[in-house]
Amino acid sequence: MNFLETKYSLDKDWLLTNKNFSLEDAKNLYINLKSIINFKLNVKDFGDNFIELYTFNFNNYIFKKNPNFIKILDSLSFKENEVLNQNFNGIGDLNQFKIRPVIKTDNSYIIPLPYTVSEAIYDSPFYWMIDDKKYRNKAQKNRGDIAENIVAKLLSRKIDSKFIHSEVEVKEVKATTVTDIDICVVKDNKMLIFQVKSKRLSQLSKNGDIATFEKDFKLAVRDAHEQAILPYELILSNKCYFQYKDSGKKLELPEVNEIYSACLVLDSYPAITAHTRLFFHKEKITPIAMSIFDLEIIMEYSQGFDTLFDYFKKRTQNSKYFIADSELGFFGGYLRTKLEKRPDSDIVAFDADFAQRFDLDYYKPLMEKYEIKFPETIKNIGRNDYCFCGSGIKLKKCCG
Repeated sequence: MNFLETKYSLDKDWLLTNKNFSLEDAKNLYINLKSIINFKLNVKDFGDNFIELYTFNFNNYIFKKNPNFIKILDSLSFKENEVLNQNFNGIGDLNQFKIRPVIKTDNSYIIPLPYTVSEAIYDSPFYWMIDDKKYRNKAQKNRGDIAENIVAKLLSRKIDSKFIHSEVEVKEVKATTVTDIDICVVKDNKMLIFQVKSKRLSQLSKNGDIATFEKDFKLAVRDAHEQAILPYELILSNKCYFQYKDSGKKLELPEVNEIYSACLVLDSYPAITAHTRLFFHKEKITPIAMSIFDLEIIMEYSQGFDTLFDYFKKRTQNSKYFIADSELGFFGGYLRTKLEKRPDSDIVAFDADFAQRFDLDYYKPLMEKYEIKFPETIKNIGRNDYCFCGSGIKLKKCCG
């Protein structure tokens, strides 16, 4: 939800016109649903009737106050007697429950897995837009532009914006463009390159279809890596110059002595680290590949450019020595050991226990930041209003 409004900031008008709700509405809906479920977990006793915990009756104060919530839930729901996934013939087929995770009954919505609602809110608008043939190309272009914008903003949390450059062309002296760099950060004769891909993996890839996965992985990671390393030699030998792609203005950068790079994807891709290791197992170096969610956490715990550069350097140089299931596993290992090799080992594997600290240190305060807004939503509820908890009973006979 933290990225939702940024991700679709260029598509706000389309959503209002075609779906009749705003990104702010969608974000507030999830905050309310999550807050209510947490409230019910801590306050109410459901006995054996656990389904009530995840049930929100139509007669609900927050729906009355925010009628657009109904529009959003209808867009994400299926009726309980509806045949879902009738075209689901194998493990690689699209599971409609991923984009319609809400069950709609005659009088209520049931949300068995609240987390999937946040995923659906984040992902579904793009599916809706590409179904609109007139808007499809614009939606895809917006997606690429916003991905780079998000990465630049995340980097600027700890790095001065004057060192961060977007949409840069690397040109030889003969004015031939060698490649485009999505984002580069240059400071103290050191450069970090970020190639950002908005290509989403197909459902077949996510579920293990190897042939499709190799094709999608090439578009999402391998091509980005090859694009990132292509100008290394020219840059390090000082045989090229830089200019901004849009304006054509020359970019004056100091001489660069060291370069490292990473590939970033816009969507959640939990297995990207393992898959990168799998498909680059024969190469001398396994590139760094992560999602914007990984980068967000890394920037939160970084001290600035020096920390980030040191991490990328050691992570790259020791890419065959250290193993972890996720980028946060590697970064947790870096915070503990600085990714220094041990004299008594041939290979070191990091477990995920340190990555779990991020849930407590970072996500818990983030959750609380949003949930603190919930009392404001219900402050004017009356005793005869239907309870906010979704029971379908008036407040005075329920949570009042």
